[in-house]
Amino acid sequence: MNIPETDRPNDYLDLSTGNAPRRNATRRGLYIGGACVAVVAAVSAALILRDDPSKSLAPAAAAETSAPIVVAPLVPPTDAVTATTPTTAETADAPETTSVDDLPTTAPTVAPESTLPETTVPAPATTPAPPASTAPAGPSLVDFAVDFTADAPALEPAHLQSANSGFAGVTVDDRLFVASSEVVLFLDPSTGEALSWFTWSPNDTRTVFGIGPDDVLYVNEHPEGQPSTLVAYAPAGDQYVEVARVPHTWGDVDPELDETGVALIDTNGSPAHLDYVDATGAPSGKTIARQAVSFNDSPQNVCDFTTSAAQYHLTFVWPETHLDDETSSACDGLDVGRGDTAVLTTVDYQTDGDPDTRITILSDSTTTFRSNGWSYVGQIGTRLFFTSDTGDGSIDIGTIEA
Repeated sequence: MNIPETDRPNDYLDLSTGNAPRRNATRRGLYIGGACVAVVAAVSAALILRDDPSKSLAPAAAAETSAPIVVAPLVPPTDAVTATTPTTAETADAPETTSVDDLPTTAPTVAPESTLPETTVPAPATTPAPPASTAPAGPSLVDFAVDFTADAPALEPAHLQSANSGFAGVTVDDRLFVASSEVVLFLDPSTGEALSWFTWSPNDTRTVFGIGPDDVLYVNEHPEGQPSTLVAYAPAGDQYVEVARVPHTWGDVDPELDETGVALIDTNGSPAHLDYVDATGAPSGKTIARQAVSFNDSPQNVCDFTTSAAQYHLTFVWPETHLDDETSSACDGLDVGRGDTAVLTTVDYQTDGDPDTRITILSDSTTTFRSNGWSYVGQIGTRLFFTSDTGDGSIDIGTIEA
């Protein structure tokens, strides 16, 4: 059937290839327009539902009227930024805009919550104060009273040996010796056994006061009509013979042995000294260890002295019958040997009656004894040695623990 050209429905569309560009542009305009209408409709519907939920569409109606939503491509931001405030559907076509310049310029500040672990600040370091400097402690003070008005225990040493009467002492190498008028005897301090003995010529004016190195004995001799003489005797074979002689006079201090020899007073009254000699009488250069002792000023009834062990302050209490002697000293009779013990022998001379002799032992503890006839000899190790005159030309030798 021939249809008139004027009745053909699509004749107004020119489908020739020469009109293709124009047809494509027309299609794009229709698509974009349709998409815009759909977006506006969707936004309006959402606003209506927000303001009036009663106008919401039933699910079926929503399905019938739903149309595909075409999202326009993103448009790059421009310098002028506006904030769009949506209103109702009636004003949706002309949304109000607020310029960024009109927005608040400050926003509330919220301090961020710290996620760092808690930190404990250490206490400041303290520097210990240096110890206070103190002077070295001096010797301890031993303050003791020797009371002659009160009784005291009697000294009772254990018997060790008996010998002829004579001077007893301790050698440099810790042996006991007894020098009588005719024999010089050396004894073992543990057993009392005789180790050796020597003879020497008798002399009624001889007074022994010490023994030095090489077993040389130092004695004082005072022959009638002659000055006093210090004489050194040394062992030779089985005898003791004279090896040196020095005249002297008596002064305030009796001849005594010190570290290097014998201190004495010469015939002019001046201090003198004889060095220790050997078996030939020549100076030996040998010495003896002696504990240093210093005496402190004190009243006549006080003996105050200091050793390396302690300072001793001994006060003597005398009875009313005590005979005062202005020339005597409370420290007369003090013996400080090589050990750590000092022994002080004190005599209370009475105006009427026998003298009272006390022996005070100064060691770890201080004790005073009635001498009971014993005289102090010396110390060897921890033992103290004493002698007692039996009255028959012999002596007893006894010992106690220091």
